[in-house]
Amino acid sequence: MLQDKIRLGISLLDRVNPDWHWRVNTKALEMEYDQCCVLGQLYRSYEKGKVKLNLTDEQAYQAGFLSWFQRGYDWSQWLPFVGRRLTKAWKKAILNKREADAFEQKTSSISGGRGIDKVIWNTQE
Repeated sequence: MLQDKIRLGISLLDRVNPDWHWRVNTKALEMEYDQCCVLGQLYRSYEKGKVKLNLTDEQAYQAGFLSWFQRGYDWSQWLPFVGRRLTKAWKKAILNKREADAFEQKTSSISGGRGIDKVIWNTQE
């Protein structure tokens, strides 16, 4: 479930800025803090990022940018636990995306932009 939310968040960020994953400092990433979360690092605060992506808090929650969303309930006692879990999941997703991106760039340069499968299997374009 959490991975599905993060995949949605990644797709939203990819539409606005395809290289966003290189701009997030995963060592400083803390999803429970306004300026240290993914949106905070990219747009200077969670709120500014939410506006840039045109999201409500509920939509931000569904996209994995917010660790909780339930009107009228005090989540403050659970925020550090849930935030750490969300931070860990985002770090993993970002590092995986960087790795896939680096692999794609490397294979593209090896194959002259034709894609690695065309080089390995010597297929026609």
